[in-house]
Amino acid sequence: STRALDFHIVPRLPAVRMPVIMWGAGSDEIPRLKDIGFTHFIGLGAQLGEIWAQKKDAPPGDADFIARNRAALDAALAAGLGVVASVSPARLFEGKPEFHRVDREGRPFPRATICASMPELPPFFENVGRSLARAHGSHPAFTTVLVNTEVRDGSRPSFNAVDRENYRAFAGADIPAEVDQRTGVD
Repeated sequence: STRALDFHIVPRLPAVRMPVIMWGAGSDEIPRLKDIGFTHFIGLGAQLGEIWAQKKDAPPGDADFIARNRAALDAALAAGLGVVASVSPARLFEGKPEFHRVDREGRPFPRATICASMPELPPFFENVGRSLARAHGSHPAFTTVLVNTEVRDGSRPSFNAVDRENYRAFAGADIPAEVDQRTGVD
């Protein structure tokens, strides 16, 4: 009985290079990305529901999902490209008002954004990072993770009970009445 195993010998990626990142692409685009001059592309993600449900750094997807990601990393490495993961754990809570920021009267803001001070959220975000690192961190083509890259667009001061308690513990006083917008006070 014999077994065969294919190896692809590839050059080592440079330790330092100016990243030129394509914002979203798949491994099927690698030849075109190289031709244009990109050094990296955003092409990995995670299936977050199971990580949230298990409350630990569960795998970032099912076996097929992870295998596809590993194949994309292998293809990128063979082409000399780095791969960036982009995950948005906050989106898991867009439809869950109990996790949203609220105004001084306790009403959710028109643009729903999470209250990151909720005690359940920092461990979840950490588990997402750990999950990606555990699944792909050893792969030389896996270079970077972007987390909730557009969150500031909808952010503003939040007045959930946890926010008020945190501010009071920090400042020894209530949140000043002038605080309302993220752009400063009037």
